[in-house]
Amino acid sequence: MNDRPKDAVALDREDMFGLAEALRSDAERFLKRAGEINTAIGSGNTGHREDRAWGADPRNLSAQPIVEFHNELADRAHRLLESVGTGMSNLSGITEAIVARFGDQDALSSASVDDISVVTRLDPSSDQPPQDNR
Repeated sequence: MNDRPKDAVALDREDMFGLAEALRSDAERFLKRAGEINTAIGSGNTGHREDRAWGADPRNLSAQPIVEFHNELADRAHRLLESVGTGMSNLSGITEAIVARFGDQDALSSASVDDISVVTRLDPSSDQPPQDNR
């Protein structure tokens, strides 16, 4: 019979460290590409840039709503790209913290969801620092 708790997590440490490294690498590449995309999209201030006279010229009222709409979408795109990159980077750190917390395959395999929540600090009721079981 299986002695592990019913909500145990069975993972291979080497694979998990590899996953953490791959996520970190992907996040770095993504954030670099996001910067390039943000540059291509332009700033959220397009209506006031000198190289966009149609938006900066108050006489061109028909273009102003289009420029303002672009500004809003550009700002949203910048925030979304940054959030995705930050999320990927955080996931890498969480993955690494989970694996680093447990000293061997058996400890990791027998970890309960509550044990993992303490390490990730995703459980708001968990205000105790994680313990090292190595």
